[in-house]
Amino acid sequence: MSALVQASSVKLAASARPVPRTLVAIPPRHPDSIRSWRRLVQYIDPAATGAYALCGSGLEAGVAYTLPDGALVVVCDKLPDRFLVQLLRVTEHALAEEKTWELKAALGKRVVDYIGRRLLPGAGDHRARRAESMPNRYQGRCATCRRTVTAGQGVVHPASTGLSPTVTHRPGECPPPPEVLVPNRRSEPCLVCGRWVAAGAGIARLRTQPSEATGSAYQACHQGECPLDAPLGPTNRMAGWCSDCGHLVPAGQGWRHPFEDAAPLRHLDNTCPEPDPFPSWIVKRPRKQEPLQPGQVRRVRVDLRGGVAEGWVDLLMWARWKRPDNADVPPAAPGFRVLRDSYVEMVGVILETVGGGRRSQSARVRAATPEEAAELLAAELADEAGLPLPLAQGGHKADWSAERIGTGRPWLAEITGRHPDYEYERLFPPFRADYAGSNSKGTRGVWYHWTLTPGRVYEVAYPLSHREWQREFLRATPEGDTVVISAEEVESWLNGAAAWAAR
Repeated sequence: MSALVQASSVKLAASARPVPRTLVAIPPRHPDSIRSWRRLVQYIDPAATGAYALCGSGLEAGVAYTLPDGALVVVCDKLPDRFLVQLLRVTEHALAEEKTWELKAALGKRVVDYIGRRLLPGAGDHRARRAESMPNRYQGRCATCRRTVTAGQGVVHPASTGLSPTVTHRPGECPPPPEVLVPNRRSEPCLVCGRWVAAGAGIARLRTQPSEATGSAYQACHQGECPLDAPLGPTNRMAGWCSDCGHLVPAGQGWRHPFEDAAPLRHLDNTCPEPDPFPSWIVKRPRKQEPLQPGQVRRVRVDLRGGVAEGWVDLLMWARWKRPDNADVPPAAPGFRVLRDSYVEMVGVILETVGGGRRSQSARVRAATPEEAAELLAAELADEAGLPLPLAQGGHKADWSAERIGTGRPWLAEITGRHPDYEYERLFPPFRADYAGSNSKGTRGVWYHWTLTPGRVYEVAYPLSHREWQREFLRATPEGDTVVISAEEVESWLNGAAAWAAR
């Protein structure tokens, strides 16, 4: 037993002994080769064929490596009329040739089997270590000092699989960082006065220590004397409403706080216009209404919530934005109507507008005088007189169905009131899906069914094709049928729903 233990210890010590390594130069590419490769063979993949069966690390032609003694290296050059394949073995002093093949076609099973029979038992542990740096062929930025390294200078460091190599100056050749960079590359507050310096303007000075927030070794500064009228933050790229005076701020004539989320917009220093002698409110144009024009007398809806809002503005984009801090609307305003909590209507005069076209549109309005609102209110009474009265809750229920086309699923929503963000408050009732006539993939022939109650209004959307959709309003008749109604009928019905007026 003791002899067996001793033999095992000797065998373990021998296996743990490091394999000697030899510095060798990989043969350069053949001058007539069309394509070439070199590989340190570690094992043979029985499921693969040809050169794909030779598994191991790729080697670069003409570069020196340290390889374990006994390792096999395969060199292949594709020439115009043949393939030249060499099998080399690492010896104590050089890379010796074991066999050479000149083939009319690519590597075959005969060559692969020959190489496989000559692999050492521990070939799977063989590793290639590059003994010289990669030549720097392109201009880059030093990973140490972030200064430019010209082509032919510096050292390229190979990276792990899937990453690009990095370039650095040679040891001791990194130049000291300059005290001043021209121009400034970052948009940030000035190191001296704290006012905003845009990227490409001013200079950047070397800090005594890198910034804790950004890690940058430089801080932007104004060039020369700091201007006293410079903005405190980045200038606005789009027009908006000033949070101080409520007036319009044209693009490039205001600023926002650089580090506050949903920061309000402000005029530049001392450029706010004189306050109006009357109160004003910021309103948003509802969907499908005509564009707002300055000077118009329109019925507008005022959101009184204020503060910061957040939500999905796109399929995968969550955002936060500043709501206008609107004051309360006096009930004496012409056409005053409470739509829901913190959401009211009135007849106003459009003063200024922002946006339009495909963008959402907002405007600054004031309350109209009784004389200015008289014509609009009279027209509304005449239009409502021609619309059908709201239906009672009696009658038979109705069914409505729509087909699913591709990934487009129809939907139906009951309108239960108004909403400041989505125009209407909607309730989505459950549906019944019928797959009796569908295809195998469920992209055609699947019908969705809903039940409609008389005395209520609904909004539906359903696909007409893979790209075209239809969106409309419905109601159920007392006889149990569904009819399409207009948006004006929906508004008239909501205005007559006294139970919802206080919501």
